[in-house]
Amino acid sequence: MTGQGIALGRLSVTGSDILAGKLVRLSEYSLRVAYCHYAVYPIASESNPALAAFRDWPVEEARRT
Repeated sequence: MTGQGIALGRLSVTGSDILAGKLVRLSEYSLRVAYCHYAVYPIASESNPALAAFRDWPVEEARRT
């Protein structure tokens, strides 16, 4: 939204911002997926213990189900 790059997102989440002109689709191509989650962070932050705990938490939760 601030012109800082590109991202992948669910149309159900980003659709209203696209319609409002806050976001722009780079392509009309879309991919249907059942479930996907991504963690995006600067590589320099990878050793941050708080980030590691947050990043690892959903993986551990998924393993328990």
